[in-house]
Amino acid sequence: MLDAMNAGLPERIQPQILALYRARRDALCEAMEGHLGSLFAWEKPQGGMFVWATARNPSLDTDELMRLGLEEGVCVTLSSVFDVTGEDRRAIRVNFTLNAPERLHEGVRRLAAAARRLGQ
Repeated sequence: MLDAMNAGLPERIQPQILALYRARRDALCEAMEGHLGSLFAWEKPQGGMFVWATARNPSLDTDELMRLGLEEGVCVTLSSVFDVTGEDRRAIRVNFTLNAPERLHEGVRRLAAAARRLGQ
């Protein structure tokens, strides 16, 4: 690892990694706009690896949405795990770094199907 660092590998691959993550972020946001735009609000992140989306309807329980999402074959991180009381259930955190754009689109489509099952 030290040899790779000393040889400047991180600096050489950084532009490719940033381009890859940017394309995946954009694909996720595009899919969310098409399938979840009426249910969630979010801002396109300028950095990081996640999109934080807040339910427009305060009664949408994202813990239940995640349970149904798992049945659809998709997983998101719940806002309740970031709340010290565990009570904030209005938001989700979605990672875009691991999956290719096609898989991100499919995952959002599945999450939207789960939301429809919730009556949203």
